[in-house]
Amino acid sequence: EKPQDCDRKTGNVPAGTIVDGTVTQPNILNFYLVSQQCHTGTARPTHYTCLHDDNYPDPSLRAEELQQIVWCLCHLSARCTRTTSRPAPLVYAEALARRVDCYLEANQDARTVEAANALLQEDGLTDKLQGVNFFL
Repeated sequence: EKPQDCDRKTGNVPAGTIVDGTVTQPNILNFYLVSQQCHTGTARPTHYTCLHDDNYPDPSLRAEELQQIVWCLCHLSARCTRTTSRPAPLVYAEALARRVDCYLEANQDARTVEAANALLQEDGLTDKLQGVNFFL
């Protein structure tokens, strides 16, 4: 890291900085991405690890493409006009899980997937909600 590459006010690296060597494990596909610009404080990199991938036989090609995809997904949040620290699908999946947990909290027996599915079938909710748009 060169001093001229840092933000003069905070000393943070520029948004989009990817570290995929030196501090990462050499035998698996993993990298750190600083996806958002931090105006105050310290920018936090996010660590990404690819657990399994059947799509790319060439590891060097898949690393660059995966990093580009993750970087682009950090720009897709409808809730924020700036780049987010995590990819939008992850943020939306967490929001959906929190919403489902609120709905299932009323019925303590619905803490498992099987119990939740049985509850939905029992009340006939699946037929009522079929084709209905659901916004978070």
